[in-house]
This record gives sequence, C-alpha cells and structure tokens, in this order.
Amino acid sequence: MKNNGLKTFCKKICLGTMSILFFSIYTFGQNNIAAMRKLLHELQADQVTSDSFFQKGTFKSFRFNGNNRTISKPDNNIFFTGLIGFTLKDIADRIQDDSVQFLCHQIMQNATISYPKFQHISGRPTYNFWRTNPVELFPGAKAIQPLKHINSLPDDLDDTVLYFLFQNNVSDSTRKILEKLMVASANKSKKTIKNTFKKYKQIPAYSTWFGYRMPVDFDFCVLTNVLYYRFSYVQNLNSTDSATIYLLERMIADKEYLHHPTYISPHYGRSPILLYHIARLMGKYNIPQLEPYRKQLIEDLQAQIKQSNIELDQIIMHTALIWLGEKEDRPFFKSFNLNNLQKTDFTFFVGCMNTYFTNPFKAILYTIPSLRFYFQCPAYNKALLLQYLSLINVNQTN
Repeated sequence: MKNNGLKTFCKKICLGTMSILFFSIYTFGQNNIAAMRKLLHELQADQVTSDSFFQKGTFKSFRFNGNNRTISKPDNNIFFTGLIGFTLKDIADRIQDDSVQFLCHQIMQNATISYPKFQHISGRPTYNFWRTNPVELFPGAKAIQPLKHINSLPDDLDDTVLYFLFQNNVSDSTRKILEKLMVASANKSKKTIKNTFKKYKQIPAYSTWFGYRMPVDFDFCVLTNVLYYRFSYVQNLNSTDSATIYLLERMIADKEYLHHPTYISPHYGRSPILLYHIARLMGKYNIPQLEPYRKQLIEDLQAQIKQSNIELDQIIMHTALIWLGEKEDRPFFKSFNLNNLQKTDFTFFVGCMNTYFTNPFKAILYTIPSLRFYFQCPAYNKALLLQYLSLINVNQTN
C-alpha cells in the first residue's frame, strides 16, 4: 500500500512538472513555431464569446486599487484588446507560417466586432477606454455609476490609434478626420499643458485626450503609440508630429524615463514599460532625432534587467533590446512557468486621478494609493511572451 501511495504521489509530481515544462520543451528548441501556436490557441480560447459583463470579442482584464492589490474587480475595457490586436498584427507580418498568421488574423477579426460599443456616440473615428454605448465608468463600481453620464472619460488617442494599428482597410478620409481631431486637441491648440515640467510646456505635441473637457496631458508611452500609428501610413509628417518627436527626444536626453517615469507617463509609470515603448517605435522606424540615444537606451535596459525580479518585465526588456538591434540567439531564461503570467506583480497600465490636476498637485496626489488603479490582463501577458518568441524565432532563422 505504501509503495502504491508513493507511486501515485510521484506520478502526480511528474505530471505537474511536465505541465510546467511542456512550454519550455517547445519554446527552447531550435524553432519556436510550436510554442507560438500553443499560445495563440490559448489566446483564442481567452477571447470572450459570450458573457453578461465583458463585451464579445474582448479579452478579460481586471483592476486593483492601490490600497489593496489583493482584491481585483473585472473591468470591461477595450485597451488590452487593442494592445493584443496590435501585437498580433506585428507578429503576423513577421512570421511566415500559415497557421500562425491564420490564428492571428482570426483573433484580430473577432476583436474588431467589439469596437462599435466603444466608439464615440456621434460615430466619429475615436474610441474610449470604456464603453460609450451604453456609457460605462469604472464598471462594477456601484457607487460611481450615478455619475457616469456627468463624469465619463473623453475618448483618448491611445485606445484610438491602437485600434487603427491592426486594421487593414481604413479609408484615407477616415484617417484625415482623425488627424484633424488629434491636432485640434494638441498642446497649444486651444489649451496649454499645466502638469508637466516647465521645459516642456511650450512644445505643441499631442495630448492624451480628445476634446476640451480634460486638461492637456503628455504621456511618454501614449506619444510613442501615436507616432507609431502616424509613421505607419503618412509620408509627410505634420508640425504636431515633429513637435512630438522633439518632446520625446528631450525626455530621452534628460533620462526622464528613469528619473521621473510616473511624471512623464502617468498612465504607464514604470521605467521598463517606458523603455519597451520607445524601443518598439525605434525598432520599427528610423527616426534620425532619436538615433543618437540608441546606445544609451540599450545600456539603461541592460541595467534595468539586472535590477528586475519580475519575469514579465525581463521579457519585455529583452524584447526591447532585440528591437534596438541587440542579437539574442536563444531565450534568456531556461524555463518559464506559464502560471507566472497570472501573477499580480506585473502591471502594464495605471489609471491615476492625478492627471486631472496641475503642478504641484499632480506629483503630490500620485503618492496617495487610493487614487491609483492598476490594470492587468492575463491574455495580454501571453501576447507579450508570444511577441518575444516571435522575435527570437526570426533571430534564429536569419
């Protein structure tokens, strides 16, 4: 009996170990395509098909208040769905494998179905973090719901450009309408920013928000996404594009992504995330004004990796190094437990009410935990790992 019990126990241990190592076996072989297919099938299973709370076609995400990171609430937003679509579009364009491309396009097509519920109620081509039809504000927070029609968020550039980055058939007229709306909301167009460093206040760069209800706001990561979108289809940049490049250049030259990440990027707020964003832009497009800082960014990424004990931070920073031209012939880790993708120590996006306020209140209010909300999406964590594997695969086959 004892021997049978020991055999059963050993069998369970072996099966558990195999389930953890299964991903490692396929990932760390000569080709990562099998691992990518596995992750894509998981992403497809994660996409909402029917749910009373989450919108069909989206991916479930959750928010945590800064006062208590152990309690989460489901959050019906479009942000992570846009990020996943953008990420898969990049992968499908890079990986020449029929099954990978088919799965990527199928997930993107299903994601598109959800977007009308997040579009501006007038039908203009801008999108909101939360649903606009019907209006939502902090979904699931019952105390806030009576105020949602008065204090709902305006549409934002981030969610809007992420959507257009994975859409193939967008008309020139739609893009021109969007460009006019973006320029009309930029700094110095109608308002001047009041919650950034004095040295940046007169730069007429893009603001995070559309319209005039919110103050002008600069966010380092949002600006990289906006420029990625603009470079993806325009041949001649406008003056706001040029101003935005100049603003990013100044922030990089001053190393604000290390010294003041929460101040220059209130919606992302961590150095690994900021470095990931700027590397993604520079890895895709040659921007002469930013090229002198490539070596600096590589060195800072390498230093940040040494300091980090969060596996997903390490993954996105190694991804950033590849984008910046560093060769990585094999994965930097020997094994990776997929259960770590569910951990709450990795946050990609932060909602913080301090962005409503001017200096010096913006910096002071960020220190109050109850005013910060951390957003996480297990499916997007998988997409980030998938993105890294796709880059490793290209490195191996080149």
